[in-house]
Amino acid sequence: MNTVNFTLEEKEKYIDKLLLFFKEEIENVGSKIDQIWFNFHTKCASWDEEDGEDFIKFKEISSLSNAEINKIINICISNEYLSGRPHRLQLTRQGYARANSVEKAKLYKPNESNANFNFHGTVNLNNSQIGNNNQLQIHIVNDLENLLKYIENSSATTDEKKEAKNLLLAFMKHPLITNTVGKVLDLLIKSHFGG
Repeated sequence: MNTVNFTLEEKEKYIDKLLLFFKEEIENVGSKIDQIWFNFHTKCASWDEEDGEDFIKFKEISSLSNAEINKIINICISNEYLSGRPHRLQLTRQGYARANSVEKAKLYKPNESNANFNFHGTVNLNNSQIGNNNQLQIHIVNDLENLLKYIENSSATTDEKKEAKNLLLAFMKHPLITNTVGKVLDLLIKSHFGG
């Protein structure tokens, strides 16, 4: 028996492709997932029956062999993305949910930003990571530093400057802000407000 093996990446890609095929076909006819069945029957030498029409359609768009398609179907049945047997397959709610996720993931555009780092004086970040997956908009630190300078150089009274700085300090020490900006913000706080 000829065994079909996929890498994990290939397996996931083909599962997604098959589930999206089912989802699109269901939506094209305007049916509910539990009201439509798919024929993925494959012709056997001992039977005169032809390949199922859905099998033929999917084979054309996927460029997979019969054995590869059958392997992906078996994987989808095992993972409860599909139910039934090849001549009468149905997309499950779990399979429909995965297809929706795959479809929406295609629309996702990661936020790309250019990080600007301006450090004055010694900066020690031993055993530290800046940002999530090392992507962070550091310019907020520069903006906060400029705001502090603006407050200091303003014509406001000493009490007004102190109040503004304390409000800004409270903002910078808020957990949502410190978790976002992290160690760099700590350095700014220490340099302007002390330990």
